[in-house]
Amino acid sequence: MPLLDALVPGRAKANTRKAIGDLNALAHEEAERQSLSPGAAMLWNSICDGASYLMIQLFVANEDKTVDWRLKGHRGRLKPPRLVAIYWWMVLYQLVLFKKRGAERYEVEDEFSELLGTAQRFLKNLVSIDGYGEAGPGQWDEGWVSQVPLEAALGLYNHIMQILGLRINLEQRINRVSLFTSASERAYDAIVKMELSRRNGTEPGALE
Repeated sequence: MPLLDALVPGRAKANTRKAIGDLNALAHEEAERQSLSPGAAMLWNSICDGASYLMIQLFVANEDKTVDWRLKGHRGRLKPPRLVAIYWWMVLYQLVLFKKRGAERYEVEDEFSELLGTAQRFLKNLVSIDGYGEAGPGQWDEGWVSQVPLEAALGLYNHIMQILGLRINLEQRINRVSLFTSASERAYDAIVKMELSRRNGTEPGALE
């Protein structure tokens, strides 16, 4: 209940963290539901973890102080359909990062198409679940596939502000988006590239 959340210190923050975690858990379950190979499942799960990490940074707490769009005071606007939309966009944004930065032992062109198909099927399944909304969100831009991370992050910023009903501060937008892009690239390298490199190097047959 929004009023109760406002009166109990930390409750809205904890609820938001849990909501993001629950959504990310559903994304992980999608690997089994779609019968992904072990290698594809590791890549998909890492991509989803990257999306979840960015949402936690924006809406819950800043591990990286440069990722701050002043959204933590608007957690009450993050209703389930909006949560789904933003998480979906963050997954697609991770795919943009994957196209630019890659991952050891994965062919970007081949895996990108597979990841996008997995993401689209995940969204279709997700919006059929009670409470998450009936209509799936579109992309932030029809040409997002060919965008570089900074361009994609700018589109993300604009659409997240719009979906939450917040005014876009044009003076602050460029700095916020620039810092977010740099931080998201560092996070991708740590959460996706380094983790996959570690796991693929220690788990025989992981990509089979």
